[in-house]
Amino acid sequence: MQYQHERDGERARTRTRLLVVDDDPNCRALLDAIFDMYGYEVATTDTVFGASALLASFKPDVVLLDLMLPYRSGASWLSELRAQPETVSLPVVVLSGLPEVLPRDRRRLATAVVRKPFRTLALVDTVRRALLQTAPVHTVATNGLASIQPLGSL
Repeated sequence: MQYQHERDGERARTRTRLLVVDDDPNCRALLDAIFDMYGYEVATTDTVFGASALLASFKPDVVLLDLMLPYRSGASWLSELRAQPETVSLPVVVLSGLPEVLPRDRRRLATAVVRKPFRTLALVDTVRRALLQTAPVHTVATNGLASIQPLGSL
């Protein structure tokens, strides 16, 4: 979502805000650089605790979430996000080397799921599509191809 005028007393905002939650500093830096190049405003953190704090201050339009995080898993945070009225519809793209560790019931909570390693264009396309979705979708991106399917078709 892009904002081009004053909204709720905030300064004007023209870039889509992406929150990256990943414990790998190299991955965070890479994702920051990629999405900055595509015009996103990016904030990064390595824990769910940091992500929770950034939800209030950064107000992301979309989240890229790793599952295997220190202290608390990304899967448990995803469940928490979906239980809160303020974040129930926030697009969350799970980005993980082991997406199969996300239980099937929680997988349905993700807007999309992308396997690491990822292809840049496929990931950017998945995030763009996630921002446009009104219902959760399931995405599996491998070998540079992203296929997005409604969750009911799984």
